[in-house]
Order: sequence, then structure tokens, then C-alpha cells
Amino acid sequence: MGTSLSKGWPISRSIISALPGPLAGQYTRMRTALAECDQPRTALNWIRNSLSARFLADLLATGRPLDHDHLDAVAQGGGRGGAQRVDYLRGVLVAYLALPERDELAARIEHHLNRVAKRSPDHALLLRPYVRWSLLPRARRAAPRPAGSKHRIRWAYTRINQAAASLTSMKNQGLTPAGRCHPARGRRLARRQPEHPL
Repeated sequence: MGTSLSKGWPISRSIISALPGPLAGQYTRMRTALAECDQPRTALNWIRNSLSARFLADLLATGRPLDHDHLDAVAQGGGRGGAQRVDYLRGVLVAYLALPERDELAARIEHHLNRVAKRSPDHALLLRPYVRWSLLPRARRAAPRPAGSKHRIRWAYTRINQAAASLTSMKNQGLTPAGRCHPARGRRLARRQPEHPL
């Protein structure tokens, strides 16, 4: 079986070896893990046939150091299938320590907030503190629940979209957030909100 892997391995080794020194080092652990895999046929099939492996080769060919921001930019322009491929590849790269781990919940919510703020820049001043001080902590508190992070991310996206739509509606009616609700009434409403809405 080891010979099977050695036939296909030069493909990935040559891709990684062709990179500038510091960048090649980023993938050393991944290359070693694939070469010493307990099931070399599986590793070889992944290298030869996987869309993610081809996608990684294309990204490496650009010569840019691969980081989370680079993957986020690629995911944004790749449609739903591209985003799923990037998510899978990100997981592989993090597992092999080619990329550092990150707080995926916060990163996704922040990314969506930036998209909404770009569409509605006049609401960004209110949306950013809302997300930072209310929405993100509530999503994190729900972390141990079995629904998983995808549910919490969708929940946060919905809340951000609803907040932006509400601010747009108020603006269209000539209202301001300060004039919409008396402070004492706002405090009473806040106390009635369930602590864990998810």
C-alpha cells in the first residue's frame, strides 16, 4: 500500500515544495501526516480525486500565504458550493495545524455584520454595538446546546437582518431609535426578554 501513496505523493509534494520557504513550512505537518497515513490509499485518493485537494492546489499556486481572511474572501465569491468547500478545507487545514484555530462563531457573525453594514452604512453605528454587547454573548451562552453552531449562526444572521430592517423602516417613517421608545419602557421590555432565546 505504501507504494500506492508514493506514486501519487509527488503531486502534492511538488506543489508544496514549489512554494517560497516560509509558505512551504506552513504545510510541513500536513504533508508529513498524509505521507505517514495509516491508510495510504485513502490519502492518495484524497490527493488525486478530492475537489478540496484540487482547490488547495489552486490556492497554493497563487503563492499567497493562506490564512482565514484569504479563505473567507474565496468563500464569498464561490457561491454556496464554494463556501462549503472552503469550510471543509478550513477544517482540514486547522486539523493539520496549517492554519490556527479561530472562534468560528464570532468570525461568521462579524463577517455577516460587515456585509449588512456595507449595504446599510448609516445603521452600522447602532448595529455594531448591538452585535458585540448583546447578540454575540447570547449566541456564545447557547454554545453547550445540542443544536450546534450552524443554528446559532443562522439565529444571529436573522437577528442582524431584522435589526437592520427595523432601523430602515424607522428611518423611512422619519423616526429615530431614541424617539421610538421611552428609556423606562425600553428597560422594562429588556427585563422581559428571555435570557436564552435560542
